[in-house]
Amino acid sequence: MSIRRVRPRGAFGWFRWLLGSVLFAATSSLAAEDTEAARVDAAASSEEIQVTATRLPSAPSAVPMAVEIIDEEAIRRHAPEVLPDALRGEPSVHVQLTTPGQGSPFVRGLTGSSILNLVDGMRLNHAIYRNSPNPYLALVDPWLVERIEVLRGPSSVLYGSDAMGGVIQVLSRRPTFGGDELDARGRIAGRFASADLSASTRAEVEAGDERVGLGAGFSYLAAGDLDGGGDTGRQVPTAYTSIGGDVRSDLRWNDHHASSLDFQILRQPKSPRYDELVPGFGRDAPPNDAFWFEPLERYFLHARHDVDAVASGVVDRLRFDASYQHIRDDQRTRAFESTTERLEENATGLMGVAAQAVTFVTDHTSLVWGGDVYLDRVSSSRRDRDLETDVVEAATSRYPDGSRMDSYGLYLEGTQALWETLSATAGLRFSHFDVRIARTATTDAEVLSFDDVTGAVGLAWEASPGIHLVTDAGRGFRAPNVFDIGTLGPRPGNRFNVPASSLDAEQVWSVDVGVKAASERVAGAVFLFGSLYEDRIESVRTGELTDDGREITRSENVAEVRLAGVESHGRVGLTSDVAIDAHLTWTWGEQEGRDGDLQPADRIPPILGRVAMTWRATESLWVEPFVRFAGPQDRLSDDNEADPRIDPSGTPGWVTGNIVAGWDFDPRLTATLALENFTDAEYREYGSGVVALGIDVIATLEARF
Repeated sequence: MSIRRVRPRGAFGWFRWLLGSVLFAATSSLAAEDTEAARVDAAASSEEIQVTATRLPSAPSAVPMAVEIIDEEAIRRHAPEVLPDALRGEPSVHVQLTTPGQGSPFVRGLTGSSILNLVDGMRLNHAIYRNSPNPYLALVDPWLVERIEVLRGPSSVLYGSDAMGGVIQVLSRRPTFGGDELDARGRIAGRFASADLSASTRAEVEAGDERVGLGAGFSYLAAGDLDGGGDTGRQVPTAYTSIGGDVRSDLRWNDHHASSLDFQILRQPKSPRYDELVPGFGRDAPPNDAFWFEPLERYFLHARHDVDAVASGVVDRLRFDASYQHIRDDQRTRAFESTTERLEENATGLMGVAAQAVTFVTDHTSLVWGGDVYLDRVSSSRRDRDLETDVVEAATSRYPDGSRMDSYGLYLEGTQALWETLSATAGLRFSHFDVRIARTATTDAEVLSFDDVTGAVGLAWEASPGIHLVTDAGRGFRAPNVFDIGTLGPRPGNRFNVPASSLDAEQVWSVDVGVKAASERVAGAVFLFGSLYEDRIESVRTGELTDDGREITRSENVAEVRLAGVESHGRVGLTSDVAIDAHLTWTWGEQEGRDGDLQPADRIPPILGRVAMTWRATESLWVEPFVRFAGPQDRLSDDNEADPRIDPSGTPGWVTGNIVAGWDFDPRLTATLALENFTDAEYREYGSGVVALGIDVIATLEARF
């Protein structure tokens, strides 16, 4: 439910009454012992612990939501060049590569601004986050990541706007130490890959004791032009570089108070938009002679304070977060056979403040409640330079300079053990948005306001030891951002976007049913899901053309989309040294336009999967051969057929053979060696702007001291 230009007084009052009633009930209850730690410890004996689905440490099998964990060991095996590579081949995630150095994950058929990305609990999504594949997740340094958690399905209760298809949370490594004596450690790591002749390195050092931890690191990557499979050859230009650094600190004041302060930076000085520099499908010439991101960069400053054992049964834990994120997305472009070069400077400054409390009302009842505020300001400018005369003139910016997007949210979610083997989760969130579009030379200023109340319920039943039957139903939403409302300028596919008005929020209703298993030998899950996506914002062709022949488009709420699918993965330990790991995901989508016509939904990935065998040959050597595959995708929407990245006759299926091995020479020296696509298959991952890598040898070496 989206309400434009409505003051939120009534909704805020309702939510405050509800929250007050719950807290009154909590304070009227007998103080309960904190049994959460014991429950988590018991669950941890058989599986890892996640924090994204419930904002509390919980065993994935015990929560009703679909969640995957990509731990540090899995990231090490992936040896990702950029962070989205760590998601490639993981259960239920499709990664589209529009151009190297970037990557956009799809979850349940959705991507871009329909998936919420978090870094250490704070939003990566911002006011000009695109609805199409984007470069922003690649601006998080993969060398710094300890784990990634993928929560599938609408998650707007705990996280607000954008969590339509799910949440991808990146958790950074911490400089933690034990003991009361000062200790220090360091790491030097390197990675080389033959397909793009890339070389990257990481150096870091940490020092501290049980009270204080400090860390700092530096990363550098230089990648050459990508060699595609089969007879593709080198794809020019696809080379790019990146440089990153970070400073991290942890401070434990006493047994009840702990703080952290982090700073991260990653910069790609110059990287190409490859699909805009080649003809692509259905075009005789490339749309541009030049298209460079100069630069892409991200700064992130994050402070956190945790308080434990505040007041038993009333507020047991408190967490406060404050962050500032600056993302720069500058571009230098020149249309095909044009003598005018366009220079753009686009940036957002996102400030976030969040507070969260946990209340263990009884041994069987827990509450997570809190609120967050995000204030986002957009700066944008554009200049045109005549290459023949060197005259520079100001032009209308891509986004209205000085536009803002501010959000305010309150949430409450509770978990109740109904019986010994059955638990229920339910929650509500109120969100308010103010989107202020600044005045430009061609458009007036505009203020849009949106209120939304979202909810979710879930059940988890332990049918037998290690087997859980779960179901989850919820509603997600996405408020239109500055990109949706105010974008002016060229877009891929020979389009020219003009600003929109009168947009409403997107919303999705979704239901999951699943089975989860977790034991020493067998682990996995099978989920069925169905979603109804209403008021989807899409780029609609107006029927007009620009002077240079581009089709004029505008964002509108035009589509109703129905999504359904099956997600499955499992791991079976055949012996103590051999295990089989496999997953398969199928997604179906259909959309209904404003005129009632039915067609396949936009950019739905094909059936995809992976089968691997892991063999622990010795204590220090492991080997993992695996096969990755995807089926054909010829169910295309009208927009897909016009997309130069997608073959209008359909994208063929593909299979690749791969093998990776790791050696732990001693506790301080480890190495991995991978041979990917040794079958040299020539293929595209659906929707990608480049042919996927051919035969690729990837070697990593890590020394710790």
